[in-house]
Amino acid sequence: MLTSFREKPKCWDDKQLKYFTDEYPWLYFKETKLGCLICKKVNFNLTTCHGAHSSKEWINGEVGAVGTDDSKMKANLRKKICKHKNSQAHLKAQQIIDKGSCEVLPGQFSKLSSLEHETTRKVFRTAYFIAKNQRPYTDLPKLVDLQTVNSLNMGRILHTDKSCNSIIEHISVEIRIKICNDIIENQRKFCIIVDESTTLSQKTMLVICLRTVVGPNNEVITFFFDIIELTNTSADSIKNAILTNLSSHGLNNNFLKLNLIAFVSDGASSKLGRIAGVGAQLKKMYPNIVIWHCCNHRLELAVCDTLKEVSGINNFQLFIEKLYALYHQSPKNMNELHMCAVSLEHNLQRIGKIFTIRWVASSERTIKAVWNNFPALYQHFTTAANDGLRTSKEKSKYLGLKRHLASIEFVTNLDK
Repeated sequence: MLTSFREKPKCWDDKQLKYFTDEYPWLYFKETKLGCLICKKVNFNLTTCHGAHSSKEWINGEVGAVGTDDSKMKANLRKKICKHKNSQAHLKAQQIIDKGSCEVLPGQFSKLSSLEHETTRKVFRTAYFIAKNQRPYTDLPKLVDLQTVNSLNMGRILHTDKSCNSIIEHISVEIRIKICNDIIENQRKFCIIVDESTTLSQKTMLVICLRTVVGPNNEVITFFFDIIELTNTSADSIKNAILTNLSSHGLNNNFLKLNLIAFVSDGASSKLGRIAGVGAQLKKMYPNIVIWHCCNHRLELAVCDTLKEVSGINNFQLFIEKLYALYHQSPKNMNELHMCAVSLEHNLQRIGKIFTIRWVASSERTIKAVWNNFPALYQHFTTAANDGLRTSKEKSKYLGLKRHLASIEFVTNLDK
């Protein structure tokens, strides 16, 4: 209490004091006079409403009784209390206090926070779309601008390519944690697939993929798990790197003993060597696993061995490489080929290399591209061989390419 009951009006006895304080808890006493706690708490200017204003006497506790005897003084106080209770200023002050007790500000913060979460989710979905479709990170600002033009609220932050990189990394980490938890909780059997790669900065990296059953539908999938830098390419270093990485994600040694069923890699001696390879070392630790030489690598080795035995394919390979060099190294020739394709109303496909370190599927795409571009190639060679602006050496080169392209042997090999 701000005041003492001993400062109550002199005309009130204890019974009246109890009645008024229970009926009007906003009353307070000051030197035998009355005041209003509600009006005292609220700013005077805020309570102004339609010409009515709070009485300074009620705010400062200066409302006294007027009368010649106690009966008249009591009646005067009752009349003043009733009049103040129903005044617009007092009611407005009561509304302000009630709104404050409803915690409006925390509610507004909660609403703003919910709005920020929604705009952040939209940006995250856009970044996930970029990663899913293998688009450059610089597409994020453009996609955000497009969605904003389409009247979608995308917020004001996380719109840069650097933010896109951070978001995608965060999503990948969370998805990996979710997959690892699913594997551990459901005791999923899984297979480890590894391969080495070299970055542009000449760092040796180890790519780790897992093949396992994931999700409620028990779908078997192979997915990228992680990529780690190797200090060296020895079998011990590769094995330790694999086990350390798996352990950091909860797939520890005890779990591997029960659930690791296979190890797959290329045929490098450091991985599949019979005595000290990574596979042999894992076999000693987990006797029940299957060591498997990747079928794709086996196919590549079989193709290479076949090419060594079939010497007649060399001319075919040399001609494809000439085509690759002719158009890959000269934008002028590529533009001329494009013009020939336009004149024939034909769509071009990219010509690459064949029978190199690339996969067999890459060689197949190149052969299909040459077959698809055959009319445009023939037209370009014919035009270049008859071009008066070219030297006789260049004309002879294109004439030789034209004859080789149209030869029965080349067409037969290309068709096969």
